[in-house]
Amino acid sequence: MQTGNRVEVLEIFWYHCPHCYAMEPIIEKWIAKRKPDYVELRRLPGVFRRETEFDARVYFAAAQMGIVERIHSGVYQEIHVRRNRFRSLDDLDFLLGRNDIDPQAFAKAFHSNQVDARMKYAETMYEKYEASGVPTIIVDGRYRTTASAAGGYEALMDVTEFLVKKAASERGSLRVSR
Repeated sequence: MQTGNRVEVLEIFWYHCPHCYAMEPIIEKWIAKRKPDYVELRRLPGVFRRETEFDARVYFAAAQMGIVERIHSGVYQEIHVRRNRFRSLDDLDFLLGRNDIDPQAFAKAFHSNQVDARMKYAETMYEKYEASGVPTIIVDGRYRTTASAAGGYEALMDVTEFLVKKAASERGSLRVSR
């Protein structure tokens, strides 16, 4: 997807995916140290089977409330470190409480029409980009890559960077440092 003069990097993920969990600190490191200023990183939960839907709703409810940055890594930690499987909103109470988030407000967002619309959008985008699993990276709406295709998580970010520079130089409107 073109975003004006910015190149979009879209990470398609699923909170319960161990590969996405392993990839998260590598993406965060890339954001902090290597992400070019002209790149817009977006995250999109993969909605590709029934068991992915709850996690996607959690992400979209958090986005609607403006709290993704407060709980994103915490959701991964709860699932992969503390072994909280998050199958119901009640399972989220501890995480929400620890982050001073009202569980009732979160539940309202979780069940909202806006989240329903985002769920449909996520499912459509997963199909549009022909993602076959997670994590998947889409660069500029045109290039799709995965850790297995790139040869590992660190290599995935190298390939992502290459594709970002390629997309930017193809546009001709962005200065790309080599």
